[in-house]
Amino acid sequence: MAFLIDKSISCQEIERTVKQINPLIKQVEIFDVFAHPRFGDKRNIAFHIVYQAEDRTLRAEEIDNIQRKIINILEVKFKAKLRDF
Repeated sequence: MAFLIDKSISCQEIERTVKQINPLIKQVEIFDVFAHPRFGDKRNIAFHIVYQAEDRTLRAEEIDNIQRKIINILEVKFKAKLRDF
């Protein structure tokens, strides 16, 4: 997932927020941070998320629901915009 997020928001705050969304989120890894003049006061932050249940295989619908929640929370809390490439 990649978002445009205000430069004043730390990567650690984003990671912490995403990890708290659902207990099935086991790891959040930011792998790219990119600022460019065309983004203005924002920067692109891309991250991988590892989802895991200890007792079962996750269903695609579960992951889709969690991802929608991540997008919604980041949009509301940080005014982030999901990047579509």
